[in-house]
Amino acid sequence: MGTGISLGNFGALSVDITHAAASFVSGDRKEGQSFRIKYSKSLTSTGTNVDLTALRYSTRHFFSFSDFNTHNYQLNDGVAPWLGLRQRSSFRTALSQSLGKYGSIYLSGSRTDYWDSNTETTQLSTGYNGNFKGVNYNVSYAIDYRKSDSRNDWPKNHQISFNVNVPFSLFTNEEHLRNMSSNYYISKNNRGNYSQQIGLHGSLLDRDLSYSVSQSMGNNNQESNSAISLNYNTSKGSFSGGYNYSSSSSSVNAGVNGGMVIHSGGVTLARTLGNSVVLVEAPDADGTSLNQGNAKIDMFGYAVAPNVNEYAKNTIGLNVNTLPDDVTLPKTSQNVYPTKGAVVKAKFPTRVGMQALISLTYQGGTIPFGAIAKLVDDEATEENTSIVGDNGQLYMSGLPDSGTLLIQWGNGHNASCGAHYTHLKDIAVTEDNPIRKINLTCQ
Repeated sequence: MGTGISLGNFGALSVDITHAAASFVSGDRKEGQSFRIKYSKSLTSTGTNVDLTALRYSTRHFFSFSDFNTHNYQLNDGVAPWLGLRQRSSFRTALSQSLGKYGSIYLSGSRTDYWDSNTETTQLSTGYNGNFKGVNYNVSYAIDYRKSDSRNDWPKNHQISFNVNVPFSLFTNEEHLRNMSSNYYISKNNRGNYSQQIGLHGSLLDRDLSYSVSQSMGNNNQESNSAISLNYNTSKGSFSGGYNYSSSSSSVNAGVNGGMVIHSGGVTLARTLGNSVVLVEAPDADGTSLNQGNAKIDMFGYAVAPNVNEYAKNTIGLNVNTLPDDVTLPKTSQNVYPTKGAVVKAKFPTRVGMQALISLTYQGGTIPFGAIAKLVDDEATEENTSIVGDNGQLYMSGLPDSGTLLIQWGNGHNASCGAHYTHLKDIAVTEDNPIRKINLTCQ
């Protein structure tokens, strides 16, 4: 748990506490807490950002998730020995400065000590980020060293690195290539070791499918590594998979991420949820997108709008451009006011049937402007009505293949008429214009 406070022109301060309990195979159980204080300040006028974090593990028996998973592991040769220790306290700070169109520079540092060891590690790094005609690059320099009473100290390490990313959109507008990029990374330290990596990244299917292929290598018996990964996002969840290969090992990984809402109408899947959500119901509107996020109405007529604002107005809308053919919405948006942790339902009635633009005539003239047209349907749960426009033009949706319209513009005997139509399906339409056009005489 934690809390934060704004200091106005002096930045912001936050404090949080984490409690952890770990149960080991041996039967031992350890519990502990960690405390963190964080300060940050941004100077918009100068483009300066300061991030100062003090983190202290106050008890000996605090195990983070990583600590627990690597407890009593034997480190491989060449791996920094402090990576197997549990942190006791650490101090980190970072400073960055924007240079406008000339890029940015940054400086960061950290100091860490550990439980059951007199080891202290210090890390310092600085670098420059730039962009040249759409090509992003970074140059950095880092130092890390360890201080302890041991004679077997880990040597001080100086490392310089360079990274460049080239988007393919600089060379082509082809849809399947413009979302691709290639990157190259190389680093070298003061002991003569170097490593380099080349990779290709991109996305397809409106960026729902992303992929990455990389190859890394180095000298002095460093292992080469090949990797490929895929990630596919849908309105119902995210799916990922990957394969890694080196001369000593290989691995395959896969993952599924998402959420579900169980309700009276069944189970509705979502890519993400959040503290409060809106369950949207729109029967027969399969595939229709919500105006917020990436959710779509499923085959059962439901979708989930995630991460809505609590105790505030949220406007939930459906994108009418994604509605199925011959499905219309009398209402395209509505407001909801969810409480914390709530699941609020927003129901959108749908009108299933054909759309038509009808030219009406009555006794050799046109129907008066503003007349009310109603589809005569004794089995309908709600009325299907519309208003006659200029020159007797009437737009109606949700029409069956054959039916009768009742038009009324007053209370007198001569202030209403009826018009019957048939074979509406026989009128050709296009995907871009699904509205049928007919002429009817009202009697």
